[in-house]
Amino acid sequence: MRIAAIYPYDPLERSRIRSFRTLSVLAGSAPTTVFHPGAASEASGFPRPEGVTVRAMGDGHLARIWRFTRALASQRSLSFAFYRSCLRHALRSGPWDLVFVERLPIDTSRLGDTPIVFDTVDRFHSQVSSLYHDARGLRRIGYAHDMRTIAREQADYCNAATLVLCTTESEAQGLQMDGVTAPIQGFFHRSQTETTEFGKSRPSGGDLAGTRERLRAGRRKIASFHGRASYPANISAVRFARETIAPACPQATFLVFGDGWEESIAGNLVTLGRQRDLSLLSVADFGVFPLSTAVGIPNKVIECLACGLPVVVSPALEAILPRALKAHCHDRIHVARLEDFATRIHALDAVLVRNDEAGMRFRRFYDDMIARSENDLAVGIRGLVGASGRRISTGPHTIVSETALAGGLNTAALARKDLR
Repeated sequence: MRIAAIYPYDPLERSRIRSFRTLSVLAGSAPTTVFHPGAASEASGFPRPEGVTVRAMGDGHLARIWRFTRALASQRSLSFAFYRSCLRHALRSGPWDLVFVERLPIDTSRLGDTPIVFDTVDRFHSQVSSLYHDARGLRRIGYAHDMRTIAREQADYCNAATLVLCTTESEAQGLQMDGVTAPIQGFFHRSQTETTEFGKSRPSGGDLAGTRERLRAGRRKIASFHGRASYPANISAVRFARETIAPACPQATFLVFGDGWEESIAGNLVTLGRQRDLSLLSVADFGVFPLSTAVGIPNKVIECLACGLPVVVSPALEAILPRALKAHCHDRIHVARLEDFATRIHALDAVLVRNDEAGMRFRRFYDDMIARSENDLAVGIRGLVGASGRRISTGPHTIVSETALAGGLNTAALARKDLR
């Protein structure tokens, strides 16, 4: 039994938590060979799981080409050619009992009836966008037009797979709206911070007081927003908080931190740059996330809940939260329309209070949620390995197709595919 796992980058890099978790599940089912177009991981990456062989196409004489293509951001067709070469090499190295592909477009016609697991990660990833357009020789003219084109093409890739992985129920429903009829399974992984670890301890009282003084918070509550400044939705959310929410809520200090923000204090809004960790959440009383758009796994919300903070979120962010998480934290997650955000914060003042015990309960729930998600994926992979695409077995917890949300497998989708 052999598995080929094809990634667009090295899954052992420290920041690639989802890729590393899927690789660990694959390797637990059968010996797995990883193909990726980059160079091998440095020592600071994740330890290689037992049973994994890595074929880094960017090692040796190809390393210069890889670095060159990465540097030429405008020459995407050259970068795509290098990805395509990696895919061809992986297919030539077969036969395989299962092929796992993350994000990358792949010519499935060359695999016969070999089971294929396609991990979308999220519906409209920028890398997928670039690769799809490079494959078709299309120029990027307008975001909306691109997204419609990408949605159709990604649906074609998904429908050629035996099983499709995505992040949350909302992503699955979006894929189905785009025309995906293949079986869909959710795989919910940990955020890039060790969520269940950083929420376990708080700084001493003296450290907390010193941090509050540095933020000029006085006796006011601290409302926190964290995230990188390179993400457009974060930029618009912080602008909205600065111009609308903070002036209307003088009873609170609004703290913004993350990679790319310039340090400044303007009235009751404080922005700080990149932090070594999320310890600043220890001084916050609640989280505020007025995002107009949101995709993928809502790490911001998870990290606040793990630290015992209630959160006020926009409908866009609330929509991508897993149902089980919303049910567990129904009294800690508050939804407000953007135009009503300040009013909602005023109305919720009495309940927007840190609760360390609630944070501890959430961490236990989150650990269990992750364990069940990984177990369900492992069951699904074991049911496919060596099956020549003729059967599929999967766990009941994270199947997120429409019929499966009630607790059953999407047998209609499987019947349409004739079990591949």
